[in-house]
Amino acid sequence: LKCLLDQQSTSEREGTVSRADLRQADRAARMDKPDWQILLKVKTDGIGLLLPDVQKIRALAAALKERFRDEIAQHRFDDALVTAKTMFAMSRHMGEHPTVIGDGVFVGTNSSLVAPLTIGEGAYVAAGSVITRDVPPGALALERSPQVVKDGWAAKRKSNTRKGD
Repeated sequence: LKCLLDQQSTSEREGTVSRADLRQADRAARMDKPDWQILLKVKTDGIGLLLPDVQKIRALAAALKERFRDEIAQHRFDDALVTAKTMFAMSRHMGEHPTVIGDGVFVGTNSSLVAPLTIGEGAYVAAGSVITRDVPPGALALERSPQVVKDGWAAKRKSNTRKGD
């Protein structure tokens, strides 16, 4: 079961998560190995991962939180329990990809380590790096992506936001 990221529902184009999307997340959360479709993208794309991909999983988590609060407020505790289980399962599945940091490792300021990966003993990670692959013991890992400028992006974003109001 693939969960949401490759699917383009009408609600997603409007910036919301539909009931069908939430039901699909409920089903995926009950699986042993669901495909949330974000972990592999983070691992392969690293800093090049597009924000819309990250936003989809964030939107799903926010919608689950909102649904949970509504169910509690409406005293629908059985439904709230299902939603809580979905949130915990989603968190557990995302957490199954550990980052292992060896002894004597230096990680520079403002760095991100994208799990799963291992930083070997005595290795260094340069400040501001986004590390997506294992770093051998005693090595220096650094990552700098080229700057990308998208002219007119802010105006386009504003016009798309107004359409959703």
